[in-house]
Amino acid sequence: TYNYFNDFYSYCLDTFQWSQLKPNGQVPCPRSAAPLVTLIPQSSDQPTTMFIIGGYSKEKKENKDKGQVHQDVFQIQQQQGKMRIGVSIF
Repeated sequence: TYNYFNDFYSYCLDTFQWSQLKPNGQVPCPRSAAPLVTLIPQSSDQPTTMFIIGGYSKEKKENKDKGQVHQDVFQIQQQQGKMRIGVSIF
Protein backbone atom coordinates (compact mmCIF):
# COMPACT_ATOMS: atom_id res chain seq x y z
CA THR A 1 0.00 0.00 0.00
CA TYR A 2 0.99 3.60 -0.50
CA ASN A 3 0.53 6.53 1.83
CA TYR A 4 0.09 9.98 0.35
CA PHE A 5 0.25 13.18 2.36
CA ASN A 6 -0.93 16.77 2.02
CA ASP A 7 0.60 18.35 5.10
CA PHE A 8 3.02 21.27 4.96
CA TYR A 9 6.21 21.80 6.91
CA SER A 10 8.78 24.57 6.96
CA TYR A 11 12.46 23.99 7.73
CA CYS A 12 14.37 26.74 9.51
CA LEU A 13 17.99 26.96 8.41
CA ASP A 14 18.89 28.95 11.54
CA THR A 15 17.57 26.45 14.12
CA PHE A 16 17.65 23.27 11.98
CA GLN A 17 14.07 22.49 13.01
CA TRP A 18 10.86 21.61 11.17
CA SER A 19 7.54 23.24 12.03
CA GLN A 20 4.14 22.27 10.69
CA LEU A 21 2.21 24.96 8.82
CA LYS A 22 -1.58 25.17 8.88
CA PRO A 23 -2.68 26.69 5.57
CA ASN A 24 -6.07 28.20 4.90
CA GLY A 25 -7.95 27.73 1.65
CA GLN A 26 -8.33 24.61 -0.47
CA VAL A 27 -5.46 22.22 0.27
CA PRO A 28 -4.21 19.90 -2.50
CA CYS A 29 -5.34 16.31 -2.08
CA PRO A 30 -2.64 13.87 -0.87
CA ARG A 31 -0.19 13.07 -3.70
CA SER A 32 3.35 12.14 -4.64
CA ALA A 33 5.74 13.09 -7.45
CA ALA A 34 4.46 16.67 -7.50
CA PRO A 35 7.12 19.21 -8.47
CA LEU A 36 7.39 22.28 -6.24
CA VAL A 37 8.72 25.61 -7.51
CA THR A 38 9.62 28.37 -5.05
CA LEU A 39 9.93 32.06 -5.92
CA ILE A 40 11.97 33.94 -3.32
CA PRO A 41 10.86 37.55 -2.80
CA GLN A 42 13.30 40.40 -3.22
CA SER A 43 12.18 42.09 0.00
CA SER A 44 10.95 40.81 3.36
CA ASP A 45 7.57 42.55 3.04
CA GLN A 46 6.62 40.30 0.09
CA PRO A 47 5.40 36.70 0.52
CA THR A 48 7.33 33.66 -0.65
CA THR A 49 5.34 32.09 -3.49
CA MET A 50 5.36 28.37 -4.28
CA PHE A 51 3.64 26.32 -6.95
CA ILE A 52 2.72 22.65 -6.59
CA ILE A 53 2.27 21.19 -10.05
CA GLY A 54 0.27 18.02 -10.71
CA GLY A 55 1.40 14.82 -9.08
CA TYR A 56 0.10 11.29 -8.70
CA SER A 57 -2.09 9.37 -6.26
CA LYS A 58 -4.12 6.20 -6.11
CA GLU A 59 -7.80 5.86 -5.42
CA LYS A 60 -9.83 2.80 -4.56
CA LYS A 61 -12.11 1.68 -7.42
CA GLU A 62 -14.06 -1.56 -7.21
CA ASN A 63 -11.59 -3.18 -4.78
CA LYS A 64 -8.62 -2.20 -6.99
CA ASP A 65 -6.14 0.63 -6.72
CA LYS A 66 -6.40 2.92 -9.74
CA GLY A 67 -3.78 5.54 -10.51
CA GLN A 68 -4.80 9.19 -10.66
CA VAL A 69 -2.60 11.72 -12.47
CA HIS A 70 -3.30 15.26 -11.25
CA GLN A 71 -3.13 18.12 -13.73
CA ASP A 72 -3.82 20.97 -11.32
CA VAL A 73 -1.57 23.75 -10.10
CA PHE A 74 -1.74 25.20 -6.59
CA GLN A 75 -0.27 28.59 -5.74
CA ILE A 76 0.89 28.88 -2.14
CA GLN A 77 1.94 32.13 -0.51
CA GLN A 78 3.78 32.11 2.80
CA GLN A 79 4.57 35.16 4.89
CA GLN A 80 5.41 35.40 8.58
CA GLY A 81 4.43 31.79 9.29
CA LYS A 82 1.02 32.05 7.61
CA MET A 83 0.05 30.26 4.40
CA ARG A 84 -2.63 31.00 1.82
CA ILE A 85 -3.45 28.47 -0.89
CA GLY A 86 -5.30 29.08 -4.12
CA VAL A 87 -5.99 26.92 -7.14
CA SER A 88 -4.51 28.02 -10.45
CA ILE A 89 -6.06 26.71 -13.63
CA PHE A 90 -4.16 26.78 -16.91
